[in-house]
Amino acid sequence: RDTCTASSTCTAATVRIALDIIRQTIVDNVSKIMETTVRKDGIEKRLIKGAPEKVLPLCSMSQGRMESERAVIEREQKRARRVLCFCHSQGDKIIYDGYVSLFDPIRKEVFKAVSICKKAGIKIKILTGDNRLTAYAIAKELGICSEQNQVIDGYEIERADEKTLRKILERVCVISRSTPLVKMNVVESLKKSGEVVEKY
Repeated sequence: RDTCTASSTCTAATVRIALDIIRQTIVDNVSKIMETTVRKDGIEKRLIKGAPEKVLPLCSMSQGRMESERAVIEREQKRARRVLCFCHSQGDKIIYDGYVSLFDPIRKEVFKAVSICKKAGIKIKILTGDNRLTAYAIAKELGICSEQNQVIDGYEIERADEKTLRKILERVCVISRSTPLVKMNVVESLKKSGEVVEKY
């Protein structure tokens, strides 16, 4: 918004040219944040985007506004939307800029594949990097699970011992905020339990 004017065409390319990018950290499965430090007119500014649960706590805002923003975001996630939040530095404060809600419709062939698996008696588990609410909404639309207690976050898998993990996997059908390590542990645990596992 500092770079584009009403008479100019604002694209990612024009913004990059106008800003001197100093450094950039790429989003990963742990931080779930991407941060770019830029310099404009001799002033450095941090531009941050990422998962709502990681970005919102960084921002300077009242508790009331924080709760309001979370409520709006959760409403989007319950509609199976993937939400990214944005903020930037201003002096020693982090200013919240807003969010974008992304909709990626489930492909028709996925519904067919789920139906075939269920008829064949094949158990289906979704392991995804999506937020818990988004993951549940997608799984519910596919008919894979019907209760929120069938969803668990990946960090709970990471801290579970083998015995606890096996009990968890008997109950849940969706693991949100999954990392490659979580996926590997789940597959290994299912195999040790005598399950034949196939990734789709």
